[in-house]
Order: sequence, then C-alpha cells, then structure tokens
Amino acid sequence: MQSLASLLRNNGMVDAGEKPAREIVVAVVDDQPVSRALFTRLLKDIDASIEVELFADPGEALAWLPSARPALIVTDFRMPQMDGIEFVQALRALPGTKWTPIILVTVLDDHQVKKRALQAGATDFLNKPIDHDECRARCRNLLELSTYQAHLLEQLDIRNAYIRSLRDSSGANDNSYPPEELDVTQGGKYVLMEYEALYNVTSTLAAIDTLLTPWREDSPSIEAAVKRPLHGTGTDDEE
Repeated sequence: MQSLASLLRNNGMVDAGEKPAREIVVAVVDDQPVSRALFTRLLKDIDASIEVELFADPGEALAWLPSARPALIVTDFRMPQMDGIEFVQALRALPGTKWTPIILVTVLDDHQVKKRALQAGATDFLNKPIDHDECRARCRNLLELSTYQAHLLEQLDIRNAYIRSLRDSSGANDNSYPPEELDVTQGGKYVLMEYEALYNVTSTLAAIDTLLTPWREDSPSIEAAVKRPLHGTGTDDEE
C-alpha cells in the first residue's frame, strides 16, 4: 500500500524531487556576550551545521521569531529589558510558536520560579553555572523532539491535503471519507504537550546521558569487561 506522501507525489500534489535537509536554527537570548558565546560553542558541539541566532535584546528576538520558526530557543532568566518568564509568555502568544521548545537558564533553583515558568510555557531548565554535558544533552533531546514534531505536522498537512483531494473528486455529499481535518494548532484539541511531564522526562534523559558519557569514552574497557565472563580472566595456565 502506498503512503499518503507517495499518493500525493504520484498525483502531482507535492514535489516529487528529494527534499533538502531541514535547516536547524536555534535562537539564544541572553544579554551577556560570554553566555551567548558559550551556548554557540555547545550547540555547535552537538551539530556543526546548527545555525545559532544570537540576541541580547528579547524584544528583537520576539520581532524575529514568528517568521524564523527556530527548532529551539534558549533564554536567560535575568535580563534588564524583561525577565525570562515574561519573554516566554510573550513568545507563546505569537503565532506559530506554540510548540517550539524553550530552555530557561537561571541561577535560581527555586521551585516556585520553575513552576511559574512551566505555566508560562517553558519546556526545560538549565542552572548556572552551566554544566556543559548536561546542556548538550538537554539541547540534543529537545532538538530531536522538535524535529519529530515538525515531521508529524508535515505528515498531518499531507493527510489533510489528501482528504481534501478525495472530497473534491467524489463530491461534497460523499460521507465515506473523514469529515474533519485535524488541526493541532487550535487549543491543543488533538495534541496536548504537558510541559511539566516533559521536563521530568528530559531531566531523566539528561542524567542518563551524563552517566553514560565516561563509558562511551572508554569503549575498550567496556568491551573487555563484557568479554571477560565469556573468555575467562586469562590468569589460568593454558594447557
């Protein structure tokens, strides 16, 4: 059975050519140049092709974001123009930014601040001073999430276009096709992301990633440890 994407391509409804790789754009909003430089380096460590857009002024970032649609936003909490929670609230009110992951960076480990940030729409947190391994892990996880969300929305557009094409070809009175097109952007009717639950998941993933880092860097020792129970310690005299 052909996929919806194949059916649409075969009927000339979408471009049959190969799609270029999706550009990954991350916005960093921080009034401190040192912090902006640090996040740029850590994001490039994840993938050198990531485009990092830097903003010292959250107002400038808010003017840029709706048309740019970045895959991830990293914002400081303490900024002179507006704090991070106010920035997140303003961001979530903009069109097309409802599902964009946002990491809030703070020197505070205050549960009430984090609760307010989650209610405003923040996705995850980092505490200063920044743990580099944790930062890379959290950003990597959220970029993967963002990429998957973008893929799902693209597939949803294809599904809706296919339904419209079936309705148009069969007539408005034909009830054999789904009567409603799905739209995940209207009030979360079909997809609801619980940010607090997501934060707990990403925190666990970041912790696991950090624990595994030294093991990844010492793969020969791991391989030897695995083989030892199978082949013996090598201390017995060979016959």
